[in-house]
Amino acid sequence: MDINEYFEKLKDQSNNISNATLIGNEKELAECHYLSSCLFDFTEEIINANEEPCALKNAVSQFETSIYCLGIGLYRQANSCLRLGFELALGSIQFSANKLEYLEWQLGKQDVKWNRIIDKENGVLSTRFSNVFNPDLIDNITTYNTRASLIYRKLSEYVHGNNDTWNKDGLELSYKEELSKTFFDSFKVVTEIVLFSLCVRYLKDLDKDNIDFIRTELSHIEPIRIYLGGPK
Repeated sequence: MDINEYFEKLKDQSNNISNATLIGNEKELAECHYLSSCLFDFTEEIINANEEPCALKNAVSQFETSIYCLGIGLYRQANSCLRLGFELALGSIQFSANKLEYLEWQLGKQDVKWNRIIDKENGVLSTRFSNVFNPDLIDNITTYNTRASLIYRKLSEYVHGNNDTWNKDGLELSYKEELSKTFFDSFKVVTEIVLFSLCVRYLKDLDKDNIDFIRTELSHIEPIRIYLGGPK
């Protein structure tokens, strides 16, 4: 098989997977795109409020890339990009409270370190962090820290190539309904945690009228609902 024929075959396979993904998951794809746009809008609000944008736009780009990878059957890559976006988003929030680390990151002398991000004593989802930026959310911190650790571990299985992921993903390019469903579930969990974390850090600095989507997505969290004018 010559190189042109080889890549034409791959393109046809990808097109078939893309069609199957769209036909079977139109609602889920639309929701992922909407949630990604919510994160982008939040990022724009942070920038407009003269806060450090840091890696938030990079994170949103990775979320969009993860959706694209899913659409062409690259399930492992979809989960890997989702994890990277998750890490960058929470890392960006951490850097916003640590100017020196942020500047070092810009210079390539600092890495985004998950263990520090998720640290229960000093991380983004710690009572210490919440107590400074949004004390109203302290009671929710432990739950979201646990959820963040669990979903990160789940996504990491694809990054590290755990054996069970090969059994699910296989070695051939084809549409896999189960992996699509798992991805959509993970995407929803990740974006909820990121939105909550952004609320911990920035909610009280932003114009309430410009973040209506928070009322929709996080109204189940009582302090956020009440702060945005909802019922007790």
